[in-house]
Amino acid sequence: MAGHSQFKNIMHRKHAQDAKRSKVFGKFLREISVAIQEGGGRDLTANTALRAAVAKAKQANVPNANIARLLKGSTPEDRVYESIRYEGLGPAGSALIVDIITDNRNRSACDIRTLFHKHGGRMTEANTVAFMFERKGMILYETHSVSKEALILFALDAGIQDTEEADDTCVLFCPLEQLHQIAGKLEKMFGSSKEVQAVWWPHHWIELPDTESYEKLDQLRAALDHHDDVHHVWDNVV
Repeated sequence: MAGHSQFKNIMHRKHAQDAKRSKVFGKFLREISVAIQEGGGRDLTANTALRAAVAKAKQANVPNANIARLLKGSTPEDRVYESIRYEGLGPAGSALIVDIITDNRNRSACDIRTLFHKHGGRMTEANTVAFMFERKGMILYETHSVSKEALILFALDAGIQDTEEADDTCVLFCPLEQLHQIAGKLEKMFGSSKEVQAVWWPHHWIELPDTESYEKLDQLRAALDHHDDVHHVWDNVV
């Protein structure tokens, strides 16, 4: 389990990305589309992934009308999207996994390869980086309105394996195949979570040798995150 300092750095970086991403409504609508396709339809009461995706979209101020049309299946955004994983190497041997939601995998592959090359990295073949990470389910709660102790105790009984805490946030990790089942149990007890998603979590964290390497990594991550098809960027750097 990663230490608290690593976790705080990662969450700070992730929240900064989310703030930038909030300006791009299309990314949130694509996430809703994938939740509909992979999570079991448009019924919010039965599809935990869809509820989480809709909640994130609303927090990012995506217009309710856009969300409603997508849930009804009567919007141009309701195209067939697929989730794809790309892997690559960044500065000083850092490893990156890029989760894509796209309706054109050839375009996305070309674009992501170009971004890696432009910023001093290299896109690699499948599974050359993924072995450095573990695929987990992650559930994030803000604890200013929830008892952190009660949440963790209930979550452990429900099947959560690890927990991380940072400020008013509690993050719960579980086996990916149990993610939505456990999220549903927690929702009934503590209300909706802020986030429910599959994550790539490093087996081991690394430190880069100098400030320049960190700056190059941040530039690469920013370029990837800015791409319309990029859903998440994960790395193994503290």
